[in-house]
Amino acid sequence: MWGSGHNLIYTSIENGRSEMFIRDLDTDRPSRSVFFNPPGNEADILPMDWHERSRVVSFLNLSGKLGYKIWTTAIDDSTKAGPWNPGEGTEVGARLSPDGNRIAYARKTPVAQTGDSSERVVWISDFPVVGHQFRVVTGGTDPAWPSNTEVSFFDRNDRFTIVDAKLTAAGEAIGKAGFPTDVRTPAASRNNYAWDPSGRRVLMNVPVTRPEAVRIVVTVPRRPATR
Repeated sequence: MWGSGHNLIYTSIENGRSEMFIRDLDTDRPSRSVFFNPPGNEADILPMDWHERSRVVSFLNLSGKLGYKIWTTAIDDSTKAGPWNPGEGTEVGARLSPDGNRIAYARKTPVAQTGDSSERVVWISDFPVVGHQFRVVTGGTDPAWPSNTEVSFFDRNDRFTIVDAKLTAAGEAIGKAGFPTDVRTPAASRNNYAWDPSGRRVLMNVPVTRPEAVRIVVTVPRRPATR
């Protein structure tokens, strides 16, 4: 995940555990650890987003029986790391608005009668303190912000949709624009698309119709000859 400038935030398996690092690619300084779970909790960590002004990163932490939960931490102080919104349900896709004041995410909660998980629901909330939460759409996933006033996501039919990020009398946001896609998104996936800073263009991963046309090239440096 790219931060401002040439900062790269990523996770790596170190000593049998998932650990999150930050690396400034404009310098020769080594990567610096941002967060890792305590011993005995070697959970997966998935970086989601960060905001430069607040220097807070959002990430998914696989927390045992609770499933994936949104956590936040200050880039410069991992002692402040913790669940953003403690409670039931699995949370994925935590993306911050450009001004850093709101967050969009998807949540699934257990159905009391069956114990099965409900359909994913895209929510918006204040950030960093939880507040003024409202539902955007039922059956959506992979939310993102083309602007401070709009949210995009994939609906249950894989249609890419853009809505106004505001509460409506109908209880869910009303679509402004959209188009069909063939994107299939796993439950805890990162976004399959990215907006440019202007919010007017979007880069999207879509399946190819001819898999044989996809080429993956692996370059392996030649090992020096030994004597």
